[in-house]
This record gives sequence, C-alpha cells and structure tokens, in this order.
Amino acid sequence: ENVFQLNLQLTMMAISRSTADSWMSLAEMQVFVSLLTSFVMTVLKLKEAWFFYGFYEAVKQAKQRNQWTEGDNAEARLEKISFVAYRIYFVAFLLVLGLIYALMKLVAILVCDDCLFNITGCVHLK
Repeated sequence: ENVFQLNLQLTMMAISRSTADSWMSLAEMQVFVSLLTSFVMTVLKLKEAWFFYGFYEAVKQAKQRNQWTEGDNAEARLEKISFVAYRIYFVAFLLVLGLIYALMKLVAILVCDDCLFNITGCVHLK
C-alpha cells in the first residue's frame, strides 16, 4: 500500500507540475513532504522484512543444529515459518520494484518536458 500511495502521489505531483506556472508552490512542498514520508515508511517496511529474514535464518540454523526441544511439532512450525518467509520475500521484491519505479517517476518530474513518466518513457501531453 505504501508503494501504491507513493506512485499515485508522484503521478498527481507530476500532473500538477506540468500545469503549474511556478516551481515549488506551498502545496507542492506539502506533497513533497508527504512523498518523503511515504518513501521512508516503505523503506522501513523493507527493513522489517530484512529483520524477519534474520529471524528465519536463525530458526533454520537452530533446526539444523538440533536445538529444538519441541519434538515432532517443530517440523510443522518450521514449514509455517518457511511459507511466511517466502511470501514476505515476494512482497519485499514487489516493494523494491515499486520503489525503483517511483524513483524513476521522481526523476521524470525533473527531466521530462511534461513531467510524466510511464514504463515506456516520458509521456507527452501536448
């Protein structure tokens, strides 16, 4: 949700930027602060995923060293943790892709003539 919001805000900023007469009005500065907050929150989500990766590796190593004392239930718990870990890896991958796309949109606001960017490159409105 953070990356979606970030990309939507960047698109709205690019549209307003392409129609504005002056650079960085008060409203655009407020949007920029909101963009920065969304970016920081997305990076923090990635950091959480990284911490979970460390937890998952510690659990796998404990299993390999036979440090589990819970008997047969340990295998089922490790399978559940593995399933969650793979889902988190996939979501983290999508977050990274979304952040890269958002950064490309941010650069496009400064580089493109009409301030808009799509997968294929700069979008020309006129």
